[in-house]
Amino acid sequence: MTASQTTTPAQPALLFCGSNKWDTHGRDRKDAIPYGTEVLAPHRLVGGRTLGVARSGASGRDGAGGLATLSAVVKVRSGPVAGHAVLVLSDGRALALGRNTYGELGAGTRRRFAPVFLPVALPRGAMCVDVACGKTHTLFLTRDGEVYAAGANDCGQLGLGKDGGRPSVLPATATPVRLSHLADEMQVRVQQVACGENFSMLLSEEGDLYTFGTHRDGVLGHGTNGEVIEMRKVAVDFEPTPRRIVRLIGSDGSLIEQDAADAERVRFVQVVCGQRHAAALDSTGRVWTWGFGGYGRLGHRVPKDEWRPRSIEIFERFRSDRRRCTKLYAGAACCYALTELGALYFWGTTSRTSEATTTPQMVYDLHGWRTRSVSVGLSSTMVACEERATVAWGPAPAHGEMGFGDTVSGRNFGGHVGISKSSTHPRIVEPLQGVQVTEVAMGAFFTLLWVSAEDAAASEGDGAAVSALPELCWDADADIGSEPTNEAVIESGVPEVERPTKRGRKKKAAAGNAEKSGSKSRQPLNTALKPAAVRSRPAKKGRAA
Repeated sequence: MTASQTTTPAQPALLFCGSNKWDTHGRDRKDAIPYGTEVLAPHRLVGGRTLGVARSGASGRDGAGGLATLSAVVKVRSGPVAGHAVLVLSDGRALALGRNTYGELGAGTRRRFAPVFLPVALPRGAMCVDVACGKTHTLFLTRDGEVYAAGANDCGQLGLGKDGGRPSVLPATATPVRLSHLADEMQVRVQQVACGENFSMLLSEEGDLYTFGTHRDGVLGHGTNGEVIEMRKVAVDFEPTPRRIVRLIGSDGSLIEQDAADAERVRFVQVVCGQRHAAALDSTGRVWTWGFGGYGRLGHRVPKDEWRPRSIEIFERFRSDRRRCTKLYAGAACCYALTELGALYFWGTTSRTSEATTTPQMVYDLHGWRTRSVSVGLSSTMVACEERATVAWGPAPAHGEMGFGDTVSGRNFGGHVGISKSSTHPRIVEPLQGVQVTEVAMGAFFTLLWVSAEDAAASEGDGAAVSALPELCWDADADIGSEPTNEAVIESGVPEVERPTKRGRKKKAAAGNAEKSGSKSRQPLNTALKPAAVRSRPAKKGRAA
């Protein structure tokens, strides 16, 4: 073969679509930085700084540093309510992109957001193997089974312990902090991490679940929704350190004790988190859900909160045949289950204006397709299939995260071909026709798609379908958003400013008043209370996420 006939090996690619308005999307802030746009079709990210290579190591738009980063990617992670994403590399490093309001990128910086990938400031020797992204916090899992946490900790979602009446001396941290209590005192090795809006979950190597963060809606699975009376007002308590779930509820309502010494106890193999609910898969194929039950997201026929993990009846019947569940996925207000036969089941809702699905139902539009990766955002879903096709759907409003492109044939608005950002039913993402996508990671308003070198070569034209995608380079924007956030001091030391109060959360006492309030005023709801106290401020009912 002559030099002119030599073909270039297919290269890996990281694709982006959706909104990168990191500081303004979904916010109404006077001091927000007006950066970003809506990328309606998947674009290949290029450029050394864009892909996490320092300025000195970058060598132009297609520098060797950027290619080295792409070749090292093994996982792409985000979350249904997350405004940030993380790449996990084969050498144990992690790179983070997006919002950094409370230090959730773990990059050791107080900057507002990162328009390019930044290295996560894990300590030397900590080899990252997986990541979970919440709304404003992130968990990093290392090869040794240890967990590091970064971001907001106002509800104890980092699991760093308790200091008086507050969730630790760190309301927020930009540098990942090791959960030393879990590793050193509890002697727990972790195999998976998961994050919800302001709570976290860990799956140990023994198959046990540990949860921490807010008790709201019973999402921690400990038999309480955390409502307490504090200073004659209803507040929601938190769990500041990881706590093992010890009781489950069968589909028939029976109580199941989880004795750590019992070899026959339920052992979990996967856990996923939505905005205010969670789901777990056990070793026999049963699916357990708990937390906020609005819009049927728990799959138990009635929109009722569950304060302990409860088994879904239909999957108990399925586990005796090839319909048994093998993988779970969670959106903000829904869940998906993939069965051994490859069928995809759905329950919950992706739109507040549509009818909810209160029990698992098969997604018939995908019947016959071979699913390889599923990811769910705030209201959108994307599925990468083995047939070198990607399917997406979700209601309006959308921001390009489904990647349908600038125009859609057949759609006409007032005589002009319009931009269709959403779809109420599964539809093929036409810009990705012929591209074999390896993994999908959807955030609240954006999507990252990873195409490995092997899958790029398996795409149409031996990689030509991938290389033909348009490029997107953010190198010139690398320093935008570097202004320090004024939400909280999130450096590694003791913060000077606490996180502002949000609806549904009790504002933490200032350091000077911590001893005065402490925990003495805390009482479980409906015990030792005067009726007038409850009437003065009734408990807030759960609202749909």
